Amino acid sequence: MKAICSSFRQMILFLKNDMMLAVACGAPVLIGIAFRFGIPLLERILTGHFGMEEILTQYYPVFDLFLACITPVFYCFVAAMVMLEERDDHIMTALHATPLGQTGYFISRLGLPGVFSFLITEIMTAVFSLTALSAVTQLLLALDGAAQGVMFSLLVVTLSSNKLEGMAVTKLTSLIILGAVVPWFVPERVQFVFWLLPSFWMGKMVWGQEHLLVLPSLILAVLWIYVLLRRSARRGCNRRGRTDNGCLKKWAA
Repeated sequence: MKAICSSFRQMILFLKNDMMLAVACGAPVLIGIAFRFGIPLLERILTGHFGMEEILTQYYPVFDLFLACITPVFYCFVAAMVMLEERDDHIMTALHATPLGQTGYFISRLGLPGVFSFLITEIMTAVFSLTALSAVTQLLLALDGAAQGVMFSLLVVTLSSNKLEGMAVTKLTSLIILGAVVPWFVPERVQFVFWLLPSFWMGKMVWGQEHLLVLPSLILAVLWIYVLLRRSARRGCNRRGRTDNGCLKKWAA
């Protein structure tokens, strides 16, 4: 555990040398402020201009969902960029050979950032939500958002060969959170197309106010994480040329 905490601390210190990643850590707060104060102001302007009682109010849950989804994505994006940087510099391979090991490395780069993003998302939804979310809903949104954040991070790391490519992949993979808005904007008869996206079930949970719908979302996120983790671990083993001496024994089971 000491090695894992030390590795996580090194990742935090790494942010001092990368202003882009440091700014990314503060971006969710700026988005939360913009949503909490900007959206109601825009609603008043629009309703006053068009003479309507409400325009954006009915979509306030969508903004809350987006905040719960995007917050973990930003923090897990930072973790993904650090992992790609370490892969480019062959630091990842070196760390796998230390007492930290491959499992400890993934915990420090994915598990702990996931826990951190869960806590931050819980705070963000409590402070900046536009609707009166219950404590249970906030908890489930934070938990589900964190799981999807880890999934997002693994997608970026698995699909990218280097940090530069990772930036491009990030833009594409971030589209997976759009599944959350499907219940509001897509006819119900064709919504089944999005069932593989955890964010879709997250949106269904809020849209229908059915907490149990978080289960398929979490199950899908865990399955995505499992598949991507195995692929990432296999890729790391192949890079070290150890596929024949038991490197994959744990991950290929």
